[in-house]
Amino acid sequence: MLLRKIPAFFLLLSGCLGLPAGAAPGKTPTTQQQLQAIYNKINAAAAQKNVDGVFDYDSADHTTTDQKGHVHEASDGRQELQNVMDMMDSVKSTTTIKSITSTETDATVVVKDHFIFMISNRSTGRTAKIVGDDVSRDYWVKTDEGWRRKKTRILSGRTGLRKNF
Repeated sequence: MLLRKIPAFFLLLSGCLGLPAGAAPGKTPTTQQQLQAIYNKINAAAAQKNVDGVFDYDSADHTTTDQKGHVHEASDGRQELQNVMDMMDSVKSTTTIKSITSTETDATVVVKDHFIFMISNRSTGRTAKIVGDDVSRDYWVKTDEGWRRKKTRILSGRTGLRKNF
């Protein structure tokens, strides 16, 4: 969670790896643990520059609403995300669940995403570091295939470029 606007792009790069601490073997993970694990997988896909993996948990009709209220279809951003990923040397992102309201079939989650992107100027060998933090609200539904993110609303974002080009 993109590339229609840079903050929207950063949102799609959210996630982490595996279940958070506290998920005991033999016990069914809580909704929060299940969703945190998905965010971790999305972030792991971003680190590998795997665009399909970034979108794996979005529903076919997923939309992202940016800070200006513009609604974007997920399909709009796939090629743009690939183009941006091709320019990056590395992607590191983490997603932290700040709050969650859930039932057995849906969940509304407020998350904070932190990301660091490294981009090199091929001709000078110098690098630029893009660092950012976004807060968004995701709406998830439970389907036969598992949890799917239907809507994302970007609530706030801050991005800084530290360049040495």
